[in-house]
Amino acid sequence: AEASIQKKKSNKKKNVADSSTSNKNALPCHVALDLIMEMKLPAALLEAKKKKKKKGKPPHPQQQDETTQPSESAKNDSNKKMEDDNDSSSLSTSLPENPWPVLCDWVFMYPENCLYHVQFLRLFRSICLDHHETTLKLVLQTCKFVTRGIRAMDTTPSLRGLLLSCFNILRLRCQSLGPHQYLYHFLDSHDVWKGYQSKLYDLTMKQQQPLVGTIPGRENEIPLEYDGIDLGSRYASQLGLGAFTKYVVESPSSTTLPSSQQQQPTAAEATTTSSEGENDGGGESTKSKKKKKKKKKK
Repeated sequence: AEASIQKKKSNKKKNVADSSTSNKNALPCHVALDLIMEMKLPAALLEAKKKKKKKGKPPHPQQQDETTQPSESAKNDSNKKMEDDNDSSSLSTSLPENPWPVLCDWVFMYPENCLYHVQFLRLFRSICLDHHETTLKLVLQTCKFVTRGIRAMDTTPSLRGLLLSCFNILRLRCQSLGPHQYLYHFLDSHDVWKGYQSKLYDLTMKQQQPLVGTIPGRENEIPLEYDGIDLGSRYASQLGLGAFTKYVVESPSSTTLPSSQQQQPTAAEATTTSSEGENDGGGESTKSKKKKKKKKKK
């Protein structure tokens, strides 16, 4: 029995050592996100981008006027392009693609998969807390996660819990950023997002309101409605933003210079102040002398 107990203890120590070494060897969050963004985007997104560019460009006048048959050189060029496309397609199938478009699509394709929602919320929180600009551009602009999520709030009730958490992470992270940051600029210029803010605030307050009555042993806790749902509240710390504070614009009047940079009085100002002090002292002495003379005469 003692031998079995010692074996269990040694196995626990090995597991702890393995976990510590794995944590040490793990990459930082921003490095891992950079490596993911180096992957190629899915072919469907690339084709959609090409179609948008073609729609925006007007047709070339020479292409409209040309009615002759293509020459042999043009045919050879087209054949070469076909071969290059086939080679690139074979390479793209072997290389892994960027997973973020598929991850965003799975949220709306499987609205009742709670296990996946938990994992997606962790990934979404990581890119927001790290403020990884390239990933945020892909998720918010290319995949249109905000607009699709706001529409899904009314159509798919099973997604409200996940989307409320994601939207509040965006809202709170935006409060800690300045106007020169990407996330602040994107949300400030998003009309659908700005129109949804009042509803988002009301839904979050209703979700976080305590139940009627008190829990035994927790009577002295402050209700969440007084604590709020902004940065610095318990709700913000639950979402993982407890270490962030609101961005405050410093006014020029509030900035104070150090003592070494403060302006010192010049020599002329110092002499004028000393002369004024001497004059004040002399005036007081002459008045006192006159009072003494009057007392002597009496």
